[in-house]
Amino acid sequence: MKIIRNLTTFITLSLSLAVLFSCNKESVKNFDTTVSSPDGKNRIEFSLNSDGEPTYQVFRGDVAVIESSKLGFEFGDSIDMSSNFELVAVEENSIDEIWTPVWGEYAEFTNKAEELILTLTQKGAIAKEMKLVFRAYDDGIAFRFEFPEQANLKEFEILDEVTEFRLVGDPTAWWQKAQFDSYELRYQETKLSEMPSANTPATFRTQDSLYLSIHEAALTDFAGMTLLNKDSSNVLVSQLVPISPDSPVKVKHAAPMKTPWRTVQIAETAGALIESQMIVNLNEPNKIEDTSWIHPAKYMGIWWEMHLNKGTWENKNAADLEHLSLQEQKDAFKAGKGIDKKHAANTENVKKYIDFASKHEMKGLLVEGWNYGWERGWKNFNFTTPYPDFDMQELTKYAQDHDMFLIGHHETGGDVGVYEDQLEDAFKYYNENGVPAVKTGYVRGEGPVDIHGKAYHHHGQRMVQHYRRVLEVAAKNKVMVVGHEIIKPTGVRRTYPNMLSRECVRGQEYNAWDAQGGNKPWHTTVIPFTRMLGGPIDFTPGIFNLTFDEYRPDNRVHTTLAKQLALYVVIYSPVQMAADLPEHYEGNPAFQFIENVPVNWDDTKVLDAEIGNYVVTARKNRNDWYLGAITDEEKRSLEISLDFLDEGATYEAVIYSDSEKTDLENNPTAYEIRNQKVSKSDILNIDMKESGGQAIHFKKLK
Repeated sequence: MKIIRNLTTFITLSLSLAVLFSCNKESVKNFDTTVSSPDGKNRIEFSLNSDGEPTYQVFRGDVAVIESSKLGFEFGDSIDMSSNFELVAVEENSIDEIWTPVWGEYAEFTNKAEELILTLTQKGAIAKEMKLVFRAYDDGIAFRFEFPEQANLKEFEILDEVTEFRLVGDPTAWWQKAQFDSYELRYQETKLSEMPSANTPATFRTQDSLYLSIHEAALTDFAGMTLLNKDSSNVLVSQLVPISPDSPVKVKHAAPMKTPWRTVQIAETAGALIESQMIVNLNEPNKIEDTSWIHPAKYMGIWWEMHLNKGTWENKNAADLEHLSLQEQKDAFKAGKGIDKKHAANTENVKKYIDFASKHEMKGLLVEGWNYGWERGWKNFNFTTPYPDFDMQELTKYAQDHDMFLIGHHETGGDVGVYEDQLEDAFKYYNENGVPAVKTGYVRGEGPVDIHGKAYHHHGQRMVQHYRRVLEVAAKNKVMVVGHEIIKPTGVRRTYPNMLSRECVRGQEYNAWDAQGGNKPWHTTVIPFTRMLGGPIDFTPGIFNLTFDEYRPDNRVHTTLAKQLALYVVIYSPVQMAADLPEHYEGNPAFQFIENVPVNWDDTKVLDAEIGNYVVTARKNRNDWYLGAITDEEKRSLEISLDFLDEGATYEAVIYSDSEKTDLENNPTAYEIRNQKVSKSDILNIDMKESGGQAIHFKKLK
């Protein structure tokens, strides 16, 4: 037994059965091997067929979850890495690790699995070696490919991955179509046979009422994976995102190389998918030695007013001043030049937000539209020069004096080459000015980004490399990152905990201006079981003024106010935004829940859920619990056991709920607040109106 200790983790790696042996050619023909999860419920069976093709099957008990499916790749130069293999070595390990995150849904994560490492060699004169690493967890299975350093494989190109996920029967699927540049798409619920392709995570309910979700973990220097329904046969094949639209190449690499993990979460309830820790556990430990500067926070922002068209990102009258020095710009502004009354990110307006946010114990203020480039049609941004009406030094000091910090903004407009040219200077600028967090953006619709005149897919290898470089440069300058329009989360937050949250979904902003009417009521009852399985979502909840007659009369938020409160618990993120305008919160008692609700948790439990219908989630912070319940377009009554509360303790439940007068179409902002004493033995009735919700703060009484 080998024990490793450091400041934040306690790791026990138990090599319970490390067997390394050679297999002769006769034994290989019929050889198969098996690895089961610690609880014995999930089982992976590996075999080589008569053509030397690696295959695997997955079982939950005696029930087949994935039928015999192929594994491998097609490389350039007609190199086939999917057949003609023989098995030459096997190694079995047990993983038993407890580690403490910098932040997360749990105070501790338990990484416990059985591992099987298979060494395969291709037959023939130019033999190539490939390893397959399988892990069986209680909450799913995972596997990855490794290409060791070897004489017959140096630099190579991957044209396709042929890995299959051959699901049994025709399960129900929750999915969005595969798209190489955006995850901001509508989700659908269909049978698998009606799903042509999908971004991951894609989630399924089998005929045996098992819940599965296919995704990937530890995506590093590789292409993102989507799923293709091969010939509409219900055989899902890994479809890698090309590096660029005009190239068949998916990955350029050299041995040694490890691919991301291919993951299948397996659960007997929908809620258990959310409670799973497997995706994060499959990533490497934290690489940032000093994490004292990384801290979850609630924030407000110069943001929603632009989406409502109350203000603008761009200062239309400042373009002629950009070439001047900072002092010359300030002098020109005092002389009346560069003034745009609709420009939202001005010093006076930012101070008003800070005054309100600090009074209500918010720690961060996002400021979008502070720098040159917006007036050029969201391109060719300058990441170190603010508009003349935005005083960076004055505002960072003003925020610090109010026990707050500014959250900067690096919107690229998809002009990534310009951003990379300034990347080091941009983060140094924030570090020197006391801006400890940044929101990055790559808005390009559903099209590729541009790097010095060449198009690259948002989710291809070149951009995956870019996003990682941003994280590393940010960490060097002690800056936390919230990423929008970037690659989906795959658990990298364990390795780089300064990667706080990502959008990668149709967020709240669509309710402000989407021509299709915004997010439908069921949207937030689906994304916890799809997109959120990858990691935190910067969804930006908390809109109280649900209709926008003054600014955008044709748009609205399709929820009740109580549901907006519940989203702070249901949708996880270590940074949560109070997204509405300050004047819509002022004097509203419901804002107390947003003030109180934490963003970092010690425990998480999904109490009841049906994907696309409703979700009830409880999370614990220190002595208190918080509950969020939401429903789709149907009103709903649920009975929820409070057996998650501490034994022998009494709690005061402060309940924010839809009221009798609440009506989604005519009176969505109506709610009621009531208090009652509860304990572990109680059953709580939760009543929700159409697209309604309920948020509860359980205060432990001494």
